[in-house]
Amino acid sequence: MNGYQRMEMEIRPIMYIQGVTCCEDSEHCQLPEEMLAAVSECNTEKLLDHLKKGFDINAQFNGETLLWRACSVGQTEVLSMLLESPDVHLNIVFDGKTPLARASSSGYIECVRMILNAQLKCRVRLDSGWKAITKIIKEDLPLNQDSLVWILQWAGYCGQWEVVLLIIQAKTYLPGEILYRVLLKAVSEDRWDVVSETAKRKFSNKVDIMDEILFLCVKYRKWDTAEDILQAIDGSLKLHVTLVEAALNCLEDQVRLLLTERRCEESTLNGCLLAVAAGGTNEEIARLITGVRGVYTSTSYSNALVLASMGQNSEMFSALLSSPETDYSFHDLCRAHKALEKCSCCDFKNFIDPFVESIDRLKEKIIKAKNLLSRTISRTPQSYYKEKSSRRITPFYFKT
Repeated sequence: MNGYQRMEMEIRPIMYIQGVTCCEDSEHCQLPEEMLAAVSECNTEKLLDHLKKGFDINAQFNGETLLWRACSVGQTEVLSMLLESPDVHLNIVFDGKTPLARASSSGYIECVRMILNAQLKCRVRLDSGWKAITKIIKEDLPLNQDSLVWILQWAGYCGQWEVVLLIIQAKTYLPGEILYRVLLKAVSEDRWDVVSETAKRKFSNKVDIMDEILFLCVKYRKWDTAEDILQAIDGSLKLHVTLVEAALNCLEDQVRLLLTERRCEESTLNGCLLAVAAGGTNEEIARLITGVRGVYTSTSYSNALVLASMGQNSEMFSALLSSPETDYSFHDLCRAHKALEKCSCCDFKNFIDPFVESIDRLKEKIIKAKNLLSRTISRTPQSYYKEKSSRRITPFYFKT
């Protein structure tokens, strides 16, 4: 299974929501009808007296709860009081709607915002109410960081791409793991604009995630989005589409002509190296691409090695490892090895031989550095003490 197949398997489930959205079953206690009237009248004192006696805050009258009634009539004061209880259930459906959906359909934006910000045992389901949520984010009404991440997950799950873009453009911190799954969903729905916008933002584990999405861009030949991702990996990277497509289609004469005539800038060649590593080519073109001297940066070599590992492109993998232009660090080799493991490489023999050779070269460098350091340390104490013993200490005399 190569990287393409593995990522397509991750796209099929589309998304999963990290967090508990289901509330525990209520005891279905009978709620006095007068308590619903107290909510409508904003009689918080009567409600508090009722709840202090130990009555269930999720009790229902013909299916309607206190929370649902508060959202139905827009009583923010009562809603605030109810949300202070950690036991209140946010997703009990009445009349076909959750409390949040009811508040949204009634136009009570503040009620929606309060539910979104609630920190309770269970989390609110966001399979509806997107009109109000969009308005809250557009108007920059206060939402805590945790709520924004929660909304982002559901927006990706429900295909609410306007909301996804608004959150990404808000320049708030977003965890890479959540963004990765949203990006996979965006790719599955051909929303490459979401991918391009995400590439411009900062988030955790960005380089590894961008490598994987670049992988998909090359597969689907989305060159504009690929250039945005290259810019995210390294601000100087560009793409020569003619050269990349010639390499991917194994057109050796055209590749040789483009490289010989030096029609590509250094920054463009670096971008092409990554794209060809992701898409794969034959042995001769891999040798031609990697054989250009004095052009590629260490960052490009490192990411290209990972991309070649993802696609199990053994020709590019071998050519990159055998290149005399660079010595890969231990971190680079670990990233490549992790990518091979992740895609369940079935032809590991073609990868392991050059991999071992590269590790042996790295080991030799480490041994040389260790020996040099040992010689330096062994000489230091002697010279230090020799210098110290040669110093003369002049005593001080005090007149009496």
